[in-house]
Amino acid sequence: MLEKEGTSWRQIVDGVRFQRSVELLLNSDRPIADVASELGYSDAAHFTRAFRRWTQESPSEYRRRRVEGGTNA
Repeated sequence: MLEKEGTSWRQIVDGVRFQRSVELLLNSDRPIADVASELGYSDAAHFTRAFRRWTQESPSEYRRRRVEGGTNA
């Protein structure tokens, strides 16, 4: 069924994890390791690799650029 829609379970999970990670990074000052744990990653390194795949930057770089720049997008 998902294949007919042009997606997969992994793509859906990644999308939800990405959206939630952005919310946590921009709307809290929680450590990256806590964000990773809440999203179900075994450690911050695995989360950072996934986040780089989504955004081409680390979670801390993403947070810093958007918080200092005043944008939440």
